[in-house]
Amino acid sequence: ITLNVLTQFGQNNRKQRNIKSLPFIYVGGMIVTYSLLGVFAGMTGNLFGAQLANPIFNWIIALVMFFLGLSMLGAFNFTAVQSFANRIPLAQNYPRTAVATMGAVSGLISAPCTGPVLSTILLLIAQNKNPISGFTYMLFFALGFGLPYVALGFFSQSISRMPKFPRLVNFIKIFFAALM
Repeated sequence: ITLNVLTQFGQNNRKQRNIKSLPFIYVGGMIVTYSLLGVFAGMTGNLFGAQLANPIFNWIIALVMFFLGLSMLGAFNFTAVQSFANRIPLAQNYPRTAVATMGAVSGLISAPCTGPVLSTILLLIAQNKNPISGFTYMLFFALGFGLPYVALGFFSQSISRMPKFPRLVNFIKIFFAALM
């Protein structure tokens, strides 16, 4: 997702300065998402932690992950959603806003991948019941989580031109779909 977003908007924006700022804008969107999540966990306290311990909530997350795994195996395809997103005028007229929005959304999408660490931090924030510490904890979590995305964004053009190994890509896709 990240490579696709940064490559697409990098090709649309010919100015070199704009291309180099896109990874930081993308990660900035992630930082906003996670920081607000930390503030929300700090303000709601035990209510947020109770939701993470709720079996129904966990079953809903499990079902979402199951359907995402099925989509990785080709049972259904989300490219229609992406092509719809590309037709939104915001994407053409304000690419930086679109990249920041995609970063914020990817922060939510990748939350299950960081589940054990993220839930531990959120439970700690919920126990403290302090929105400022929640913001700080999640800010540093998002910075650490986002640094590889910055590197990925800087090298996205080079990575997208690398040779593809279809059998390896297919194995990785099936392996991670099975894990999900």
